[in-house]
Amino acid sequence: MSIISVLLSALNWSWSLQTLLVGVVVIITTVLWKRSAAAGLPPGPRGLPLVGNLFSMSKDTPVVYQEWSKKYGDVFTVYAFRRPRVVLNGFSAIREALVTNADVFSSRPPFPVYGSPDQSARGLLLEPYTARFKEHKKFTMSALRDFGVGKRSMEGKILEEARSLSDVITKKEKQAFCISRLLKNTTCNVICSLVFGSRY
Repeated sequence: MSIISVLLSALNWSWSLQTLLVGVVVIITTVLWKRSAAAGLPPGPRGLPLVGNLFSMSKDTPVVYQEWSKKYGDVFTVYAFRRPRVVLNGFSAIREALVTNADVFSSRPPFPVYGSPDQSARGLLLEPYTARFKEHKKFTMSALRDFGVGKRSMEGKILEEARSLSDVITKKEKQAFCISRLLKNTTCNVICSLVFGSRY
C-alpha cells in the first residue's frame, strides 16, 4: 500500500466522521427545538435552532413585536436561545393576564442566587409566587406602612417632587432632553425624604 492511498483512506474516514457528527448535532437540535416549540404555547415566529429569534429582535424590539402582533395576535411566543418567552401586546391581553388572572401570572422564572449558602434566599424580587413570597410581601408592606407608604402623609412629599420636576422641565424650554434620569431622581428623592428626612 502506498502512502497516498493510506492518506486518502484516512482523509475519507475523517470526513465521514465529521459528516456523521454534524448530522447527529443537526438531528438532536431539530428534535429539541420541535419538542420545545410544541409545549402548548401560543403561536409565534419560528426562529433558528439554538439561538431562537435573537437575530430578528436585534432591530428595534418594540417595533418588531408590533409587526408580529399583527400576524400572530396579541399573545405570541418568541424564543431567546431555547427559552420561550410569551409576549403580551395590547391593553386587553395585559389586563387579562396581570389583573384578571393575577395569581396565575404573578410568579417569577427560576433564577440562580449567588452568595446564598442554600440557594433559597431570593428576596422579594426573585422569589416565586408561593406562601413564602406572600409572607415576605406582607411583612414588607407592613414595614413600609410605618414609613408612610399608602398614607396621605406621602402626598405632600410626592407633590413637592412633582413641582420640582415641573420646574426643571420648564427650564429646558424648547431643548430636547431625556426625561428618564429626571424621573429616576424624582422617585429617589421621594424615597430619600421618607427614609432620611431630606431630599437631594
